[in-house]
Amino acid sequence: MITYSRFKRTIGPGMCRKCINRLFGLNLQPKDCVYLYYPHPCGSCGGVENLVVRIHRISRFKLLFGRKPREGALSVQTGKTMPEEKETVHKG
Repeated sequence: MITYSRFKRTIGPGMCRKCINRLFGLNLQPKDCVYLYYPHPCGSCGGVENLVVRIHRISRFKLLFGRKPREGALSVQTGKTMPEEKETVHKG
């Protein structure tokens, strides 16, 4: 679960939809997003894409049901691959 304000702080000036889906474990479709008019370099992957500026109000519920970040997702702050989380099994 992620709040919309934290989402806005994380994507900063813009990020492509593919990177957002990979980073937050979401399944945003093109109709869910509002894009910049002209393509710009993505802050995460570096590809020239139409960057997401915000998410439509009706589609913001998808932020509540996000999954864990996918393996190989890049961290926006460090630019490094996020490590896998190991599941702990409690015997009892």
